[in-house]
Amino acid sequence: MSDSQENKLSTSLNSFKPFTIFSPPQSQIIVPQLIRNPSKFLTSVNKPISTFLKQELNNLLVNLEEKIDAEKTDKIIEKINATNKCKLVSNITLIEHLCYPYQKQPFKLIFHNDIPHPAYKGKCFTLRGNIIDRNNNIVILDEPIQFRAVIYNAEHPIKTIDLTRYNEKIIKGNTVIETLSNIYFRKLMIMEVSSYHPSKMFNLVILADDMNKVEPFVFSKLVVKWTKLNPYEIRKKFKFDEFYNFLGNLK
Repeated sequence: MSDSQENKLSTSLNSFKPFTIFSPPQSQIIVPQLIRNPSKFLTSVNKPISTFLKQELNNLLVNLEEKIDAEKTDKIIEKINATNKCKLVSNITLIEHLCYPYQKQPFKLIFHNDIPHPAYKGKCFTLRGNIIDRNNNIVILDEPIQFRAVIYNAEHPIKTIDLTRYNEKIIKGNTVIETLSNIYFRKLMIMEVSSYHPSKMFNLVILADDMNKVEPFVFSKLVVKWTKLNPYEIRKKFKFDEFYNFLGNLK
């Protein structure tokens, strides 16, 4: 190395000032936390929705489809009434026909639930009710009476429908009961689609063996369709696992 180069290096070293290390206050030091298991962290973010909420959402969609189905059935009945040439039987006419010559029986029936709207071929439903007097008070009879669930056509002339087109019983299940007060028809099933009949509907009648004592009850405009598709139409349009996970991420 030449003398001139040595002089330059000496000068640069002499002019160098030692630097100072700045230490920020402890409260301002931010130490990032280490995620030791990233997959666990991601799983917690995508935590699935609770079973209860999942069930509630499912019930909401089931109820929504049942409501839509009922509205469709109402439109079918309106169309039948507007275009059908056959004359439909009213409830009063049917009761008078069944009870003649008995009128103004001391007791009648009240039901706490309605028939399905629509009903589906081969799908069970239940009817619950009571025997009441003319003041609508629930009564207990002195002796048990037998009741039957019977299908009638909805148009004139009035007649019972006992068999399907294939000579099968049109109504199955617990179709006959004996009681003093409570009415409970369990697991009733209609085995014929109503669209095959002129009025496209049935009348389901609950008859007492002693019609002099208890007035019949008529469930009119019973529409029976083919067995309901499963899963429901509305639910098929959604990918529920993805939907539930999405809701879970909103928490």
